[in-house]
Amino acid sequence: MDICFAMLRCADAILMLPGWKASAGATAEYHYAYKMEMPVFTTLNYPPACSSVA
Repeated sequence: MDICFAMLRCADAILMLPGWKASAGATAEYHYAYKMEMPVFTTLNYPPACSSVA
């Protein structure tokens, strides 16, 4: 986790992926980012990365 926290200190924001609440590491990263007053985004309002066009 030391490397993860070092990477977070260099980031402008954090994007939480689906299922992050089930991950102890992702939860720790979320709380660290929150403590650092970093913007936290989720994918809830994002469209899928790939979409098929008929």
